[in-house]
Amino acid sequence: TPNDGSESILIPNTPTQTARVKIEAIGNIFFDISDVDFAIVTGQPSPTPTATVPPSPSPSPACTPSWAPGPAFPAVAVVRAIGVFFPANGKFYAIGGRSSDTAGNNFANPFEYDPAANTWVMKSAALPDINVNNMACGVLTVGGTPQIYCAGGSAGGGTTSTARVFSYNPVTDAITVLTGDDWPGAANNTLPGGFAVSGNKLYIIGGFTIGADASAQVWQFDPTPAVGGKWLQRQNLPVARGYVPATAIGAMLYTGGGSMIVAAT
Repeated sequence: TPNDGSESILIPNTPTQTARVKIEAIGNIFFDISDVDFAIVTGQPSPTPTATVPPSPSPSPACTPSWAPGPAFPAVAVVRAIGVFFPANGKFYAIGGRSSDTAGNNFANPFEYDPAANTWVMKSAALPDINVNNMACGVLTVGGTPQIYCAGGSAGGGTTSTARVFSYNPVTDAITVLTGDDWPGAANNTLPGGFAVSGNKLYIIGGFTIGADASAQVWQFDPTPAVGGKWLQRQNLPVARGYVPATAIGAMLYTGGGSMIVAAT
């Protein structure tokens, strides 16, 4: 038959567990034998096809989607805080932020919202410094213990950023600063752009340098390696962007929009 890469053949009705296929050339000495045994089984009827049932469409919401007012935030105003849902206790946390854009109005404690009680409370744990605006935060687990990890940030009215990383345990209301694992992307006073958690890793996507321009860098934080090995730089964004809306869906990171910051504009 033509040497076209495939051929239909008739298998002999000889049961065996060690069958192989030999192919040899016509009018030449070359041949080859398949590398792996296969079985020939007789007396087995062809299986009856099973109909594939198409998946049921997603049901419509049982209620009409709408917004409802909740209790007021404990502070008079809040901007630049990071909101994080903590699945272990089903509560929502506002980490950092400030009450106004002037210096000296940075929040020093996390705030906790309990959806069951529909109440806010300020926690006792003290944030490690005043650079608590424009951070990147997410829930990560180490040794079976989930915590909220935060990286980077700046103070209200400030012109510098921080590279420090800390964790907050809402169950024990304790904050721990990680030494030896500062965010490398904070160089030149750069702040996180967008962020998302996927595969127990926190990704910082893009960013902006205070008083300068945007960044295209993407950084991955893994809380599990030893000290000094938690950060890894990943593939840059196609364009430099700050204030990047980002999320993880499955194993993919998605972004939409962002600000192309040029100088101080």
